[in-house]
Amino acid sequence: MRPTPGVRPETLCFGFRLTRRDGVVLGFTDHDVAFDIDGVTYESQPGIDASAVEVSTGPRPDTQDIEGSLEIGGSVISLDSITREDLLGGLYQDARIDVVAINWASLPPTFTEEDGIIWFKTWVMGGLEEDGLKFKAELLDLLAYLNIPFGKTTSQTCRARLGDGDCAVNLAPFTVAGTVSEVVDEYSIVSSALGKPDGYFDDGKIMFSTGNMQTQELIVAGQRGDNLVFVTPSPLVLTAGDVFTIVVGCDKSVSTCAYKFDNIANFRGEPYLPGQDRFVGARRRAEKRDAN
Repeated sequence: MRPTPGVRPETLCFGFRLTRRDGVVLGFTDHDVAFDIDGVTYESQPGIDASAVEVSTGPRPDTQDIEGSLEIGGSVISLDSITREDLLGGLYQDARIDVVAINWASLPPTFTEEDGIIWFKTWVMGGLEEDGLKFKAELLDLLAYLNIPFGKTTSQTCRARLGDGDCAVNLAPFTVAGTVSEVVDEYSIVSSALGKPDGYFDDGKIMFSTGNMQTQELIVAGQRGDNLVFVTPSPLVLTAGDVFTIVVGCDKSVSTCAYKFDNIANFRGEPYLPGQDRFVGARRRAEKRDAN
């Protein structure tokens, strides 16, 4: 692609082509005029803040943040095509974002690949944070995938996920259906249908089948009697009568595997393997003995 000669930095604007994993393609720009590139409309969204758009030339993974603001009503982010529910539902997890630089001083209504545009970066959408009336999306450079560990390493706790192929625990006997009896706050609910001892659902997962949180799930931080406390606040309003299923949690310790799930044969950890602290302690004892 041919960059437009004589373009000054102050006449550059940025376009973001977002491709979800389900094939949906959306376009946004920080310029105040919309434009098309190869059939994709880049909607004008001046509220987008492409903070310090940089590209490094070395092998260091880049990160980028894009911020926008929620409508005062709270249900739709100011990027009109993206709803809060879709974001929280994970539809944009691992979405691909291609960044293009364009000279707005000579902006035609429609661009093609031959019009001097510069495709210069690709990111993958990672974490998403919501703070009041704003959201913040972390974009990861493709080189970040090189930092993902492959293979298995030794650990004192179990490496398997509860119920997966390595764990092999049948989750049906450890799943309970219930109804919200009372909403304490966004972090906590009460359900009289639990019928389990304190701590039974600690680290568990609750999935809602009705109400505003339908199809959504939360991680349980703790359970005491009929009270459930979540790790993070519910992003949508919960109400009495909402139906859910809750699956017990696992702290990945050898004792929980043995006594709670009777599954020690499938424990995927090395709880009795000496750790680095044991070797360091032995060296210090030897140094102390030699000093005496």
